[in-house]
Amino acid sequence: MWRHASAPRLAGRFVTLLLIIVMVALAHVPHAFATPIAASWQPGTAQCTIANKDVTELSGLAASRNTPGGFFVHNDSGDQPATYLVRRDCVTALTVVVQDTVAFDWEDAAPTYLLDGTPTLLFGDIGDNLLIRDQLRVIEIIEPDDAGLRVDDTQTIRPYATYRVRYPTGRHDAEALFATPDRRLGIITKEADGIALVHLSVAALDPAQPAVDLVQVATIDLNAVWPSGQQLGARQLRVTAADLSPDGTQLAVRTTAGAWVWTVPGNNVDAASNELWAQALSQPPVQTLSFPEMTQAEAIAFDASGRDIVSASEGNKPVLYKTSGTRDHPRAVSSNTPTTLAPSTTSTPDTTVISGDESPLQIGQPDTSSVVNRRVTVEAAILGTTLIVTIATVALPLRRRRAHRTTQS
Repeated sequence: MWRHASAPRLAGRFVTLLLIIVMVALAHVPHAFATPIAASWQPGTAQCTIANKDVTELSGLAASRNTPGGFFVHNDSGDQPATYLVRRDCVTALTVVVQDTVAFDWEDAAPTYLLDGTPTLLFGDIGDNLLIRDQLRVIEIIEPDDAGLRVDDTQTIRPYATYRVRYPTGRHDAEALFATPDRRLGIITKEADGIALVHLSVAALDPAQPAVDLVQVATIDLNAVWPSGQQLGARQLRVTAADLSPDGTQLAVRTTAGAWVWTVPGNNVDAASNELWAQALSQPPVQTLSFPEMTQAEAIAFDASGRDIVSASEGNKPVLYKTSGTRDHPRAVSSNTPTTLAPSTTSTPDTTVISGDESPLQIGQPDTSSVVNRRVTVEAAILGTTLIVTIATVALPLRRRRAHRTTQS
Protein backbone atom coordinates (compact mmCIF):
# COMPACT_ATOMS: atom_id res chain seq x y z
CA MET A 1 0.00 0.00 0.00
CA TRP A 2 1.37 3.41 -1.00
CA ARG A 3 2.04 5.74 1.92
CA HIS A 4 2.64 9.45 2.13
CA ALA A 5 6.16 10.47 3.03
CA SER A 6 6.46 11.72 6.58
CA ALA A 7 6.51 15.45 7.20
CA PRO A 8 10.11 15.52 8.44
CA ARG A 9 11.22 13.63 5.34
CA LEU A 10 9.42 16.11 3.08
CA ALA A 11 10.91 18.97 5.05
CA GLY A 12 14.39 17.53 4.68
CA ARG A 13 14.00 17.18 0.94
CA PHE A 14 12.73 20.74 0.68
CA VAL A 15 15.62 22.11 2.74
CA THR A 16 18.14 20.25 0.59
CA LEU A 17 16.62 21.70 -2.56
CA LEU A 18 16.57 25.18 -1.02
CA LEU A 19 20.24 24.97 -0.02
CA ILE A 20 21.19 23.98 -3.57
CA ILE A 21 19.34 27.01 -4.91
CA VAL A 22 21.09 29.28 -2.40
CA MET A 23 24.52 27.90 -3.30
CA VAL A 24 23.88 28.60 -6.98
CA ALA A 25 22.72 32.12 -6.16
CA LEU A 26 25.80 32.83 -4.04
CA ALA A 27 28.05 31.59 -6.82
CA HIS A 28 26.69 34.41 -8.95
CA VAL A 29 26.99 37.12 -6.31
CA PRO A 30 30.53 38.22 -7.28
CA HIS A 31 29.46 38.71 -10.89
CA ALA A 32 26.31 40.60 -10.06
CA PHE A 33 27.55 42.77 -7.22
CA ALA A 34 31.30 43.21 -7.74
CA THR A 35 30.91 45.45 -10.78
CA PRO A 36 32.98 48.59 -10.15
CA ILE A 37 31.21 51.93 -10.21
CA ALA A 38 32.44 54.47 -12.74
CA ALA A 39 33.41 58.03 -12.04
CA SER A 40 31.85 61.00 -13.77
CA TRP A 41 34.48 62.77 -15.84
CA GLN A 42 34.29 66.47 -16.66
CA PRO A 43 35.24 68.04 -20.03
CA GLY A 44 39.01 68.15 -20.45
CA THR A 45 40.88 71.43 -20.26
CA ALA A 46 44.49 72.42 -20.84
CA GLN A 47 46.64 72.07 -17.73
CA CYS A 48 50.01 73.21 -19.04
CA THR A 49 52.46 73.01 -21.96
CA ILE A 50 55.57 70.83 -22.04
CA ALA A 51 58.20 73.23 -23.39
CA ASN A 52 61.04 70.70 -23.36
CA LYS A 53 62.53 70.85 -26.89
CA ASP A 54 63.40 67.14 -26.68
CA VAL A 55 59.75 66.11 -26.32
CA THR A 56 58.45 66.35 -29.88
CA GLU A 57 56.67 63.03 -30.50
CA LEU A 58 55.01 62.37 -27.16
CA SER A 59 53.67 58.82 -27.30
CA GLY A 60 53.50 57.61 -23.71
CA LEU A 61 52.40 58.93 -20.31
CA ALA A 62 52.74 57.26 -16.91
CA ALA A 63 51.89 58.72 -13.51
CA SER A 64 54.72 59.30 -11.06
CA ARG A 65 54.22 57.98 -7.54
CA ASN A 66 57.24 59.86 -6.10
CA THR A 67 56.42 63.28 -7.59
CA PRO A 68 52.87 64.41 -6.69
CA GLY A 69 51.04 65.44 -9.85
CA GLY A 70 54.00 64.46 -12.05
CA PHE A 71 54.16 62.26 -15.12
CA PHE A 72 56.85 60.42 -17.02
CA VAL A 73 56.62 61.00 -20.77
CA HIS A 74 58.52 59.55 -23.70
CA ASN A 75 58.77 60.00 -27.44
CA ASP A 76 57.82 57.68 -30.27
CA SER A 77 60.45 55.88 -32.38
CA GLY A 78 63.54 57.84 -33.32
CA ASP A 79 64.51 59.06 -29.85
CA GLN A 80 67.11 57.65 -27.51
CA PRO A 81 65.82 55.23 -24.86
CA ALA A 82 64.81 57.98 -22.47
CA THR A 83 61.91 59.24 -20.40
CA TYR A 84 61.26 62.70 -19.02
CA LEU A 85 59.74 63.50 -15.62
CA VAL A 86 57.49 66.55 -15.89
CA ARG A 87 56.00 68.11 -12.79
CA ARG A 88 52.39 69.24 -12.49
CA ASP A 89 53.32 72.57 -14.12
CA CYS A 90 54.90 70.67 -17.07
CA VAL A 91 58.42 71.78 -16.18
CA THR A 92 60.91 68.98 -16.85
CA ALA A 93 62.53 67.94 -13.59
CA LEU A 94 64.52 64.97 -14.83
CA THR A 95 65.71 63.25 -17.97
CA VAL A 96 66.23 59.51 -17.45
CA VAL A 97 68.44 57.76 -20.00
CA VAL A 98 68.06 53.98 -19.95
CA GLN A 99 71.29 52.14 -20.71
CA ASP A 100 71.76 48.72 -22.27
CA THR A 101 68.62 48.92 -24.39
CA VAL A 102 67.28 50.57 -27.53
CA ALA A 103 64.08 52.41 -28.36
CA PHE A 104 63.06 50.62 -31.53
CA ASP A 105 59.45 51.79 -31.27
CA TRP A 106 58.46 52.83 -27.76
CA GLU A 107 54.71 53.43 -27.91
CA ASP A 108 53.34 53.60 -24.36
CA ALA A 109 54.25 53.53 -20.68
CA ALA A 110 52.53 52.29 -17.53
CA PRO A 111 53.14 52.49 -13.79
CA THR A 112 53.28 49.39 -11.62
CA TYR A 113 54.83 48.15 -8.37
CA LEU A 114 57.19 45.42 -7.29
CA LEU A 115 55.91 42.96 -4.70
CA ASP A 116 57.64 44.95 -1.96
CA GLY A 117 55.78 48.11 -2.98
CA THR A 118 58.63 49.76 -4.90
CA PRO A 119 57.17 51.87 -7.74
CA THR A 120 58.41 50.97 -11.20
CA LEU A 121 57.68 52.03 -14.78
CA LEU A 122 57.04 49.89 -17.85
CA PHE A 123 57.93 51.11 -21.35
CA GLY A 124 56.35 49.25 -24.22
CA ASP A 125 58.60 48.75 -27.24
CA ILE A 126 55.53 47.29 -28.95
CA GLY A 127 55.15 49.20 -32.21
CA ASP A 128 55.20 47.06 -35.36
CA ASN A 129 53.77 49.02 -38.28
CA LEU A 130 55.30 46.63 -40.83
CA LEU A 131 54.36 43.48 -38.91
CA ILE A 132 57.89 42.15 -38.89
CA ARG A 133 58.47 41.49 -35.17
CA ASP A 134 57.96 38.03 -33.71
CA GLN A 135 58.87 39.29 -30.25
CA LEU A 136 58.22 42.62 -28.61
CA ARG A 137 60.01 44.10 -25.62
CA VAL A 138 58.83 45.75 -22.45
CA ILE A 139 61.45 47.49 -20.32
CA GLU A 140 60.96 47.95 -16.58
CA ILE A 141 62.87 50.51 -14.52
CA ILE A 142 62.75 51.53 -10.88
CA GLU A 143 61.02 54.92 -10.70
CA PRO A 144 63.61 57.58 -9.80
CA ASP A 145 63.03 59.66 -6.68
CA ASP A 146 62.76 63.39 -7.32
CA ALA A 147 64.18 64.34 -3.91
CA GLY A 148 66.75 67.12 -4.29
CA LEU A 149 66.36 67.39 -8.05
CA ARG A 150 67.10 70.64 -9.81
CA VAL A 151 65.21 71.59 -12.95
CA ASP A 152 66.19 69.35 -15.87
CA ASP A 153 68.61 67.05 -14.10
CA THR A 154 69.82 63.93 -15.92
CA GLN A 155 70.20 60.39 -14.62
CA THR A 156 71.48 57.28 -16.37
CA ILE A 157 70.10 53.97 -15.16
CA ARG A 158 69.94 50.35 -16.27
CA PRO A 159 66.72 48.39 -16.73
CA TYR A 160 65.41 46.49 -13.75
CA ALA A 161 64.16 43.89 -16.23
CA THR A 162 63.56 43.41 -19.96
CA TYR A 163 60.66 41.18 -20.99
CA ARG A 164 60.30 39.40 -24.33
CA VAL A 165 56.62 39.44 -25.24
CA ARG A 166 54.75 37.24 -27.71
CA TYR A 167 51.16 37.29 -28.96
CA PRO A 168 49.23 34.02 -29.21
CA THR A 169 48.12 34.75 -32.80
CA GLY A 170 51.13 36.07 -34.67
CA ARG A 171 52.20 39.65 -35.28
CA HIS A 172 50.24 42.78 -34.38
CA ASP A 173 50.88 46.49 -34.28
CA ALA A 174 50.11 48.10 -30.92
CA GLU A 175 50.43 51.44 -29.16
CA ALA A 176 48.52 50.80 -25.91
CA LEU A 177 50.02 49.32 -22.75
CA PHE A 178 48.79 48.95 -19.15
CA ALA A 179 49.43 46.87 -16.03
CA THR A 180 46.93 45.24 -13.67
CA PRO A 181 47.29 45.49 -9.87
CA ASP A 182 48.98 42.09 -9.68
CA ARG A 183 51.54 42.98 -12.41
CA ARG A 184 49.86 41.29 -15.35
CA LEU A 185 50.84 43.08 -18.54
CA GLY A 186 48.09 44.39 -20.80
CA ILE A 187 48.41 45.29 -24.50
CA ILE A 188 45.64 46.48 -26.84
CA THR A 189 46.34 46.11 -30.54
CA LYS A 190 45.86 48.72 -33.24
CA GLU A 191 43.49 47.28 -35.83
CA ALA A 192 42.33 48.93 -39.08
CA ASP A 193 38.83 47.44 -38.80
CA GLY A 194 38.29 48.95 -35.33
CA ILE A 195 38.09 45.57 -33.54
CA ALA A 196 40.94 46.01 -31.08
CA LEU A 197 42.30 42.88 -29.41
CA VAL A 198 42.86 43.06 -25.66
CA HIS A 199 45.64 40.84 -24.32
CA LEU A 200 46.88 40.05 -20.83
CA SER A 201 50.01 38.19 -19.84
CA VAL A 202 49.40 34.64 -18.71
CA ALA A 203 51.24 35.33 -15.45
CA ALA A 204 52.46 38.30 -13.46
CA LEU A 205 55.64 39.96 -14.68
CA ASP A 206 58.66 38.35 -13.04
CA PRO A 207 62.24 39.39 -13.85
CA ALA A 208 63.27 35.77 -13.33
CA GLN A 209 60.91 34.79 -16.17
CA PRO A 210 61.67 37.30 -18.96
CA ALA A 211 59.67 35.41 -21.62
CA VAL A 212 56.08 36.69 -21.44
CA ASP A 213 53.23 34.96 -23.27
CA LEU A 214 50.03 36.88 -23.88
CA VAL A 215 46.48 35.56 -24.07
CA GLN A 216 43.62 37.38 -25.77
CA VAL A 217 40.91 38.06 -23.19
CA ALA A 218 38.55 40.44 -25.00
CA THR A 219 37.88 42.67 -27.97
CA ILE A 220 36.78 46.30 -28.12
CA ASP A 221 34.56 47.24 -31.05
CA LEU A 222 35.33 50.89 -31.67
CA ASN A 223 32.84 50.98 -34.55
CA ALA A 224 30.08 50.84 -31.94
CA VAL A 225 31.18 53.78 -29.77
CA TRP A 226 30.66 56.45 -32.44
CA PRO A 227 27.27 57.99 -33.32
CA SER A 228 25.35 56.11 -35.98
CA GLY A 229 26.03 57.39 -39.48
CA GLN A 230 29.36 59.03 -38.67
CA GLN A 231 32.07 58.37 -41.23
CA LEU A 232 34.79 56.33 -39.60
CA GLY A 233 38.46 56.04 -40.50
CA ALA A 234 41.85 55.41 -38.95
CA ARG A 235 41.57 58.37 -36.55
CA GLN A 236 38.38 56.96 -35.08
CA LEU A 237 39.18 53.25 -35.09
CA ARG A 238 42.84 52.64 -34.26
CA VAL A 239 43.80 52.53 -30.59
CA THR A 240 46.76 54.76 -29.81
CA ALA A 241 46.90 54.64 -25.99
CA ALA A 242 45.39 53.08 -22.87
CA ASP A 243 45.77 53.09 -19.11
CA LEU A 244 44.26 51.28 -16.13
CA SER A 245 43.19 53.20 -13.04
CA PRO A 246 45.28 52.64 -9.88
CA ASP A 247 42.54 50.52 -8.28
CA GLY A 248 42.24 48.41 -11.42
CA THR A 249 38.55 49.09 -12.08
CA GLN A 250 38.58 51.55 -14.98
CA LEU A 251 40.24 51.25 -18.37
CA ALA A 252 40.80 54.42 -20.40
CA VAL A 253 41.26 53.87 -24.14
CA ARG A 254 41.85 56.45 -26.82
CA THR A 255 42.29 56.85 -30.54
CA THR A 256 43.58 60.03 -32.15
CA ALA A 257 39.97 61.25 -32.40
CA GLY A 258 38.29 60.08 -29.19
CA ALA A 259 38.62 58.56 -25.72
CA TRP A 260 36.42 56.34 -23.52
CA VAL A 261 36.31 54.65 -20.12
CA TRP A 262 35.14 51.09 -19.43
CA THR A 263 34.68 49.40 -16.08
CA VAL A 264 36.82 46.26 -15.89
CA PRO A 265 37.75 43.57 -13.35
CA GLY A 266 41.36 44.67 -13.11
CA ASN A 267 41.40 44.14 -9.34
CA ASN A 268 40.16 40.57 -9.80
CA VAL A 269 43.04 38.93 -11.55
CA ASP A 270 42.75 35.19 -11.07
CA ALA A 271 42.40 32.91 -14.07
CA ALA A 272 38.61 33.27 -14.07
CA SER A 273 38.92 37.02 -14.57
CA ASN A 274 39.71 36.56 -18.26
CA GLU A 275 36.04 35.81 -18.88
CA LEU A 276 35.06 38.84 -16.80
CA TRP A 277 37.25 41.05 -18.99
CA ALA A 278 35.44 39.78 -22.07
CA GLN A 279 32.07 40.47 -20.47
CA ALA A 280 33.07 43.97 -19.32
CA LEU A 281 34.50 45.12 -22.64
CA SER A 282 31.57 43.77 -24.63
CA GLN A 283 29.45 46.41 -22.90
CA PRO A 284 29.26 50.07 -23.98
CA PRO A 285 31.79 52.37 -22.33
CA VAL A 286 30.53 53.99 -19.14
CA GLN A 287 31.58 57.37 -20.48
CA THR A 288 32.89 59.11 -23.56
CA LEU A 289 35.64 61.50 -22.51
CA SER A 290 35.62 65.01 -23.91
CA PHE A 291 39.01 66.49 -24.80
CA PRO A 292 39.75 69.42 -27.11
CA GLU A 293 40.68 68.25 -30.60
CA MET A 294 44.32 67.25 -30.90
CA THR A 295 46.48 66.81 -33.99
CA GLN A 296 47.83 63.35 -33.18
CA ALA A 297 46.66 62.21 -29.75
CA GLU A 298 48.75 59.21 -28.73
CA ALA A 299 48.86 59.30 -24.94
CA ILE A 300 46.40 58.91 -22.06
CA ALA A 301 46.95 58.16 -18.37
CA PHE A 302 45.34 58.27 -14.95
CA ASP A 303 47.12 60.33 -12.34
CA ALA A 304 48.45 58.57 -9.24
CA SER A 305 45.23 59.22 -7.29
CA GLY A 306 42.97 57.84 -10.02
CA ARG A 307 40.87 61.01 -9.90
CA ASP A 308 42.18 62.69 -13.03
CA ILE A 309 42.88 61.52 -16.58
CA VAL A 310 45.41 63.35 -18.75
CA SER A 311 46.01 63.16 -22.48
CA ALA A 312 48.44 64.71 -24.94
CA SER A 313 49.37 64.81 -28.61
CA GLU A 314 52.53 64.53 -30.62
CA GLY A 315 54.23 67.71 -31.84
CA ASN A 316 56.40 70.52 -30.54
CA LYS A 317 55.38 71.91 -27.14
CA PRO A 318 52.61 69.40 -26.50
CA VAL A 319 49.77 70.54 -24.28
CA LEU A 320 48.78 68.33 -21.35
CA TYR A 321 44.97 68.18 -21.11
CA LYS A 322 43.25 67.03 -17.95
CA THR A 323 39.76 65.78 -17.15
CA SER A 324 38.77 65.42 -13.49
CA GLY A 325 36.53 62.75 -12.05
CA THR A 326 34.44 63.04 -8.92
CA ARG A 327 36.64 64.36 -6.15
CA ASP A 328 35.45 62.24 -3.22
CA HIS A 329 36.20 58.87 -4.80
CA PRO A 330 37.08 57.74 -8.31
CA ARG A 331 34.18 55.27 -8.28
CA ALA A 332 31.60 57.37 -6.45
CA VAL A 333 29.04 57.88 -9.23
CA SER A 334 27.20 54.95 -10.78
CA SER A 335 26.59 54.83 -14.51
CA ASN A 336 25.24 51.88 -16.44
CA THR A 337 24.97 53.66 -19.79
CA PRO A 338 27.54 55.73 -21.66
CA THR A 339 27.43 59.44 -20.99
CA THR A 340 28.43 61.67 -23.89
CA LEU A 341 29.78 65.10 -23.09
CA ALA A 342 29.61 67.96 -25.53
CA PRO A 343 33.00 68.81 -27.03
CA SER A 344 34.74 71.58 -25.16
CA THR A 345 36.51 74.47 -26.78
CA THR A 346 40.28 74.64 -26.82
CA SER A 347 41.53 76.36 -23.69
CA THR A 348 44.56 78.52 -23.10
CA PRO A 349 47.21 76.42 -21.37
CA ASP A 350 47.25 77.06 -17.65
CA THR A 351 50.54 76.57 -15.85
CA THR A 352 49.19 77.37 -12.41
CA VAL A 353 50.28 74.84 -9.81
CA ILE A 354 47.27 72.94 -8.53
CA SER A 355 47.27 72.52 -4.78
CA GLY A 356 45.59 69.94 -2.61
CA ASP A 357 47.26 66.59 -3.14
CA GLU A 358 45.16 63.59 -2.24
CA SER A 359 46.26 60.20 -1.11
CA PRO A 360 46.84 57.94 -4.10
CA LEU A 361 45.11 54.62 -4.50
CA GLN A 362 48.05 52.25 -4.62
CA ILE A 363 48.08 49.89 -7.59
CA GLY A 364 49.18 47.09 -5.31
CA GLN A 365 46.34 47.83 -2.86
CA PRO A 366 43.05 48.03 -4.78
CA ASP A 367 40.15 49.64 -2.95
CA THR A 368 37.42 47.01 -3.00
CA SER A 369 35.73 47.78 0.32
CA SER A 370 32.43 48.86 -1.20
CA VAL A 371 32.30 45.74 -3.36
CA VAL A 372 33.07 43.49 -0.39
CA ASN A 373 30.48 45.21 1.80
CA ARG A 374 27.78 44.85 -0.86
CA ARG A 375 28.56 41.17 -1.33
CA VAL A 376 28.59 40.46 2.43
CA THR A 377 25.23 42.24 2.80
CA VAL A 378 23.69 40.20 -0.01
CA GLU A 379 25.11 36.93 1.29
CA ALA A 380 23.86 37.68 4.81
CA ALA A 381 20.38 38.47 3.50
CA ILE A 382 20.20 35.27 1.45
CA LEU A 383 21.52 33.07 4.28
CA GLY A 384 19.22 34.75 6.82
CA THR A 385 16.20 34.16 4.61
CA THR A 386 17.28 30.56 4.09
CA LEU A 387 17.54 30.00 7.85
CA ILE A 388 14.08 31.44 8.50
CA VAL A 389 12.49 29.38 5.73
CA THR A 390 14.28 26.25 6.92
CA ILE A 391 13.08 26.66 10.52
CA ALA A 392 9.54 27.34 9.34
CA THR A 393 9.62 24.37 6.98
CA VAL A 394 10.74 21.96 9.71
CA ALA A 395 8.76 23.40 12.61
CA LEU A 396 5.40 23.77 10.90
CA PRO A 397 4.91 20.06 9.96
CA LEU A 398 6.05 19.02 13.46
CA ARG A 399 3.58 21.40 15.06
CA ARG A 400 0.78 20.06 12.89
CA ARG A 401 1.67 16.46 13.81
CA ARG A 402 1.59 17.29 17.52
CA ALA A 403 -1.78 19.02 17.08
CA HIS A 404 -3.09 15.97 15.18
CA ARG A 405 -1.95 13.57 17.96
CA THR A 406 -3.56 15.77 20.60
CA THR A 407 -6.86 15.71 18.71
CA GLN A 408 -6.74 11.92 18.38
CA SER A 409 -6.03 11.47 22.03
